[in-house]
Amino acid sequence: MSQHKSIGIDPGSSSWRITVLSDEEPLRFESVPTRTVVEKPRIILDIIEKNRKGLESVAAPSGYGLPLTTLREVGKREIRLLSLKPNGPSTHGLRDVLMLLQAFERETEIPCFVLPSVKHLPTVPRYRKINRVDMGTPDKVCSALSALQILSERRRTGYGDTSFVLCEVGQSFSAYVCVKEGRIVDGIGGTEAQFGTRAPGTIDAELLRAMVIRDAHRGGMVDAAGLGLERIEEQLSTDSLDRRSEMAIDRFTESLSSDAIAICSRNNVREIVLSTTLGEPLKSRIVDAMNKLGLRISTNLGGSASLGAAFIANGLVGGRYSQLCSHSRIREGTGTILDEIYIPGDKIVEV
Repeated sequence: MSQHKSIGIDPGSSSWRITVLSDEEPLRFESVPTRTVVEKPRIILDIIEKNRKGLESVAAPSGYGLPLTTLREVGKREIRLLSLKPNGPSTHGLRDVLMLLQAFERETEIPCFVLPSVKHLPTVPRYRKINRVDMGTPDKVCSALSALQILSERRRTGYGDTSFVLCEVGQSFSAYVCVKEGRIVDGIGGTEAQFGTRAPGTIDAELLRAMVIRDAHRGGMVDAAGLGLERIEEQLSTDSLDRRSEMAIDRFTESLSSDAIAICSRNNVREIVLSTTLGEPLKSRIVDAMNKLGLRISTNLGGSASLGAAFIANGLVGGRYSQLCSHSRIREGTGTILDEIYIPGDKIVEV
C-alpha cells in the first residue's frame, strides 16, 4: 500500500528547510544554511536522494510562483516569471537547485511541483490583484495551508469552518495571508507590508529615486535602532532599551498591528496566527500590540512553509492531504504575477 511519501522545500534567506512526510511514518526535518546551498547546491539533491525510497512527489522551491505545474514543464520564460530576473533566479542557490531538480524529475519521473503564489489563486478576488505583484509568495501559501491543516485537526473542525490571518514576521520581511472558510482570499506580501525587521516596507515615493533593489532589505527596525537584532533583543530582555531602540520597536510593532487589523477588518476575520523566528522579547511586544486591537492571537502552532509544501505535495498525488488541496483549490491557479498591472510606461520585467 502506498504511503504517499513527499518532500517539501522552503528556500529561506538564512536557511533552507526540508520536510519529509509520509501517511504512516513520522515527520523528518532537515535544515541547511543558505550559504551552504549557494556553495554546494547539490546538497539539496543529496537529501532528496537519501529519502528517495518510496518517494512519490516533491514540492520544489517556487520563487514568485506559477500556476501549478511540474519542473518538467518549466522553460526559460517560466524561470523568468519565477524570479523576475532576466537570467533567472540566482540568489540563495535557487537557480542551481531548480536545474538539479528538473534533471532529477526527468530521470526518475517523480513529479517536482512548482506551486502558485497568493496572486495566482482563483479564491482571491480579481480586483485585489490590481497593480500588485507580491501578495504572498508560494512559501507563504504553504505556511498558511500548514496552519489551516493544524488548526482544523487541533480543533476538530472542517476546513470550511476555519478562518484566520497568518502573520509571518521574518528576519527581514513581514507578510500576511488571509484564510477565510478554509480558502486563501487575501494577502500582503513582504515588500507591501509596512516597517519590517530589516525591510523598510512601504516607502515614501520621494525616497524611491535614492533606492536600489538591495535597499529592500535595509531601513527597517534594525537600522532605525542602530543595533544588531541580537543586541536589541538583549536590551529588551534586560529592560535597558535606549530611546532610539524604543522608538524603532514602537514603529515596528505598530506597523505590524496596523497591517494585521487592516487585513482582518476587510475580511471580517478576528484571529491572527503569528509565526516568527524572532526571540521571545520581541514576540511578546508584537502580541501585546495586536491584543490591544482586540485580535485573538495564536502562536506556536508548529506549522511551517516546508511542512505545508509537503502537505501539498502529498495531497497532489492522492495522499492523506488530498482534501486540503481540493478545498484550497491549489490546482486551479491561473495567470502570472504580472497580470492586472495598469501602471503606464515600460514593463516591470521583460518576459
